[in-house]
Amino acid sequence: MRSLSLETYNGLVDAIYEAAHTPEKWPAFLSAISGSLGGVWTSLHCSDTKTGLCIAMAGDLYDPSFVESLHREYGVINPWLDAVQEMPVGKAQTSESLIEPDLLRQTRFYNEWIRPQEDIGTGAGITIARDRQRLLRLSCNIRFRDQEKIQADLADLL
Repeated sequence: MRSLSLETYNGLVDAIYEAAHTPEKWPAFLSAISGSLGGVWTSLHCSDTKTGLCIAMAGDLYDPSFVESLHREYGVINPWLDAVQEMPVGKAQTSESLIEPDLLRQTRFYNEWIRPQEDIGTGAGITIARDRQRLLRLSCNIRFRDQEKIQADLADLL
């Protein structure tokens, strides 16, 4: 992993501790993750594991209309969500470990939700908590064109 400066690393640590104590600061933490590597859309989201519905999402860099559409329509057809339900808690996974890019590109989710947002169809994420009803995940999307430059560092950072 290309090294983060001590200032950036300390900023991330401070941001997560502040968010843990003051929930209104989660957006600042997400923004700090996004800014640490550049070109990273970051979200903290909770989904219903039985229905696939997105219960809540805080994000950085996502267009608000796309966040709304995730709650309303696209969360239930998110192919990544099916795969992460069986992934271990606390272990970062790349998007490709969840679904092959060629299969992803064949989905309505990709064509209507991912591609219009600068083709952010790759990245990495980590499941923070999961029970029988809910899944809490930190997910980071990057553009396919930035995959080689960012993805490995992103997975290491998570």
